[in-house]
Amino acid sequence: MGRTSVSHAVVKERSGISIEELFSGASERKGGKGVWLALDSLQDPQNVGAIFRMAGFFGVEGIVLTQERSAPLTATVYDVASGGLEYVPFTQQVNLQRAFEAAKDSGLWILGTSEHAKEDLLTIKADRPWLVVLGNEERGMRRLTEEACDLLVGIAPKGRVTSLNVSVAAGVFVSRLSSLQ
Repeated sequence: MGRTSVSHAVVKERSGISIEELFSGASERKGGKGVWLALDSLQDPQNVGAIFRMAGFFGVEGIVLTQERSAPLTATVYDVASGGLEYVPFTQQVNLQRAFEAAKDSGLWILGTSEHAKEDLLTIKADRPWLVVLGNEERGMRRLTEEACDLLVGIAPKGRVTSLNVSVAAGVFVSRLSSLQ
């Protein structure tokens, strides 16, 4: 029997940036039509990684992560992200409400996502910079998070299944808003 050599890649963990840096120049980016994401207490590292990968694919401007009650940025997140964590700026915040204030001060509009929303994503125009907020896999957005949103929209199901995995929903939202730019 021959010997098998196994090599492992080493990924250097990235640090987040400040909330001010994340939203700096927001109203000028992509002609004032950029897209950012805020992840409100996502707990599955596979979902977080998939969202970073999708964000890197579509050119999302940045991601706000909640520091508490959220999946840590583990090797699993880096692996699933397939480069997304290396290219998409992010910040980890203790207080999501302060992040929303910083976003609004920079000219962003807060777009909440919910399967219970009365308004459909297809009615939204990409005529401004959006911070798209995605809630926890089981409970959705927290009440105060939802109340801080300028608009609350959902994705109307076409079949019998009435909800999507949060990473899939994130891709639908970003794809829609990106295609309108």
